[in-house]
Amino acid sequence: MFFGTLSIVRTKPLQGGDLFRDAADFFTANPNIKIRAVVDKERRPVGAVSRTHLLAKASGKFGRALFDNRDIHGFLEDKTYVVTADQRLTDVFADVSAKDVTSAPEGYILVGPDGRYEGVIDGLVVLRALLSQNATLIGDLNREVVDRRSAEEDARRLADTDILTGLINRRVFIEALDHCIQANDPAVLVFVDLDRFKYLNDKYGHAVGDDVLCKTAERLADWSADALPARLGGDEFAVLIRHAERNQDLLNELEQLHTLLCEPTVSKPGVVNVGASLGIAFYPHDATSRGDWLHAADKAMARAKSNNGGIKCFDAAQDLAHDKQSQLSDALRTAISNNLLQPAFQPIVDIATGEISGYEVLARWNGPELDFVPTPSEFIPLAEREGLIEEVFWCVTRKAFKAYTDYGLDLKLALNVSPIQCRNRQFVSRLEELARRSGIALKNIEVEITETTMFRDMTDTVAVLQELHELGVSLALDDFGTGYSSLSLVKDLPLSKLKIDKSFVQSAATSRNARKIVSAAVGLSKALNMKCCAEGVEQNSQLAYLRKLGCEYGQGFLFGRPDLDLSRASLPRLKAAG
Repeated sequence: MFFGTLSIVRTKPLQGGDLFRDAADFFTANPNIKIRAVVDKERRPVGAVSRTHLLAKASGKFGRALFDNRDIHGFLEDKTYVVTADQRLTDVFADVSAKDVTSAPEGYILVGPDGRYEGVIDGLVVLRALLSQNATLIGDLNREVVDRRSAEEDARRLADTDILTGLINRRVFIEALDHCIQANDPAVLVFVDLDRFKYLNDKYGHAVGDDVLCKTAERLADWSADALPARLGGDEFAVLIRHAERNQDLLNELEQLHTLLCEPTVSKPGVVNVGASLGIAFYPHDATSRGDWLHAADKAMARAKSNNGGIKCFDAAQDLAHDKQSQLSDALRTAISNNLLQPAFQPIVDIATGEISGYEVLARWNGPELDFVPTPSEFIPLAEREGLIEEVFWCVTRKAFKAYTDYGLDLKLALNVSPIQCRNRQFVSRLEELARRSGIALKNIEVEITETTMFRDMTDTVAVLQELHELGVSLALDDFGTGYSSLSLVKDLPLSKLKIDKSFVQSAATSRNARKIVSAAVGLSKALNMKCCAEGVEQNSQLAYLRKLGCEYGQGFLFGRPDLDLSRASLPRLKAAG
């Protein structure tokens, strides 16, 4: 019998640059393949790696961490046989049987006439073929088959099990989730993350950490016969409860599980304590696919962890909102790096004449990399929290200055400046330099600040605003009337304009107090020789009321919405009343 007549598996061979993890992952995914060839650049065999030996190493304690990134050449088997299709089985096997039948390789590497790799042949296939030819080897060969099957079962068990805790591993657990989904059975997925585990590991060492992990696994395994626990990695565990739906009895049982997991653990240094955070997601109520199910449980667990432990069920309103914030944060950084933020121009109108007196520059972001268009109320506070507001301001201002000079305007351009910038003593020189390079007169720039600008580092903020005033930049107090310190700011700062908050303007028709505030703000500006601008003007009745009070400027949808195109923002506005 010739090797060419046997079943040949034509798997892709390993070669230079391939790592231990490449082979280990391949054998895990292909349990029926016992051996894999390793070849050189010419596809000529230099050896082979064995499924049994490789998975045994991978499943050992810290095995993957030790071996994953090592070159596969360090794991070549000594006993490998290279054969051609026209070689007889008995010729190759004679040398093996003369020594010890149990020394037969797990497989053979088949090459063509040119010596290049063509495939592998399972060792058991060869042994079975020889049995039909040589009855004297039956006893030894049968024992070899049994031993090899046992070794394969051990390797498979090791590949399916977390070696430290004895629980099933992530791969097998994921398969169990898939079975639930395929059967469309209602089920509960619980993510378990130990609290303070890193601190415990750092303080007492990995031996104590391992004790805690093993005790946690034991508690999970003993908790319920209907639950399937697994160790996903590190201090993360998961539990699958099949044929279960959300009800109070189940939630009570999960509370008991949480209490059980938080019980102290006796270890070498004494009693140690860790907590646990549990995230719960229900199939199909919370998700209809495996990825979404895992994601839902993970989000619920993260919320429990941020709440100092405990149990949280997936809540789409809360967890998906957090997802949106995270997505928005990453996308905003990308948008800033790629210069994607744009200025929008909203006209400020002289109420007496109806002519445009200037524009307020507002940041806009279309967010093409997102599945929604973020509003300024979403991304501006985020930029402030993430320390990105400086980049947002200068990106938008540079483009606004260019559009302004390209259009040949000689009107006011109002910029919203954050509290962080008002405390930066370099802000003034940077703005002055950008205006000089852009060809914009400083007298045409207006900086808008809010009361929150003054809440910290008052000394630095006043100094920065005073420098701007001395350069000829005008200062406006935005959202006037909404805070308790407005009058103090008007007294202490070199302001040239008050901007009445839109909430008062829009409720003046129905609220007597709002009318009083608007009237008082207009009167105060006149008494202090300042200009007054009303925000949020959307109706002709509001315009008529402001004109009657003598308010100089107005801003709002009645005059024009913010527009990315300065030419559209400059279209003729309302004419003065006759």
